[in-house]
Amino acid sequence: MERNNLLVVVDKLIKENYFHCEWGIEWREQRHYLELIFQFNLPNPNHFELIDIYGNQYNQNPVPFEVRAIIYDEELIKVEGKHYLKTVPVSRDTGIMYGELFALIRYLKVLTAEVPLKWTEYLANIPTTRFSIEWREDEFQKMRETLVNTSRYSESQVFFPQFN
Repeated sequence: MERNNLLVVVDKLIKENYFHCEWGIEWREQRHYLELIFQFNLPNPNHFELIDIYGNQYNQNPVPFEVRAIIYDEELIKVEGKHYLKTVPVSRDTGIMYGELFALIRYLKVLTAEVPLKWTEYLANIPTTRFSIEWREDEFQKMRETLVNTSRYSESQVFFPQFN
């Protein structure tokens, strides 16, 4: 029986969802995790001084902004969620359901589509606000439930790539 490859499935799902930003997938074979990276160049016409979560300062136009999610082997590594929008632990033995990946990518599409509007709102309120994109678990679960109720949630298992 052929096992669904997590790397191939995630790449396919991201391509099918047409994200309106630069994106990439980084597979770390030795540590068994997959990072999903969505990058934006956001306009900063007034050259406001901005500091990211890593302490880097920017005042150029445009300003780089990244959203990251990580899918990882829960038995091999521990992940601190503070640098990721979403952390998704996966069992090496049981994998993850295709429907769960489908819901994850669909919801990431929704969140990344909000970035330009949220950025515009942020620029109008500097310095009283902090720019960030937040994972809203209740919205994700509603999307997931809709997929299940409309028979678009596949329970077929997807696994990390296996290499010799």
